[in-house]
Amino acid sequence: MEKKIFYNFFELGDFVYYKPLLPDNPLRKEDLYLKRLQCKIVGFEELAIGRNSEKALQWGIKPGIYKNLDKVKIKIPLIGGETVWVRRAYDLEHCNKKVAKERAVALKYLRDKYKNNEVELARKIAEKNFIRDLPETPFWEDDLVEMKRVFAGSIYRIIDIDYVRLREIIYKDEEMEIEYSAYKIINLEGKTKEVNKDEIKLLVRGKYWKKAHDADVLLFHPKTLHHV
Repeated sequence: MEKKIFYNFFELGDFVYYKPLLPDNPLRKEDLYLKRLQCKIVGFEELAIGRNSEKALQWGIKPGIYKNLDKVKIKIPLIGGETVWVRRAYDLEHCNKKVAKERAVALKYLRDKYKNNEVELARKIAEKNFIRDLPETPFWEDDLVEMKRVFAGSIYRIIDIDYVRLREIIYKDEEMEIEYSAYKIINLEGKTKEVNKDEIKLLVRGKYWKKAHDADVLLFHPKTLHHV
């Protein structure tokens, strides 16, 4: 019970036990595991909650960047201090039993306190895994944009933004660099595509930007994208 509930509160710098599988080991399956190693957590995969996500709209969780507790980066004390990603944090075990118990008790307290309110429980757990606010972007969810070059003049609405890969460069040479297509957009016919910020230009701000900036919110007809 303690291990199952505890892994929600792994933190950067924690020392954990890990049993890595050796994929090329010719031994029998039951012999493929090394003795458990004491490793250090050096990172977490980041998970973004956008302004129009279900967690933000229905659960009231603050939009932002959070720790993905299911994918942890640990440093293994082998040759060179190799770092690896562990896809199931549940497979890790904290080295400090006292700390593990204290965090497990704290999480159990939250679960008991909000056992009849799953939404509030989700908010409280999310607060503990919050890393930072969403990055500044030239466009927000629900903004209306226009294609610049290919399909120039076509109007789209932004329906999703990949904040984690937002500034990832997928191509670079001496003359140019191309960013990852982090903006998912949809047109009047319901067709979607992914573009980067250099492929679109702003037409009208959407409801999320206007609400955050105390501006008048103009609603759009879902089929014509015109003001209603």
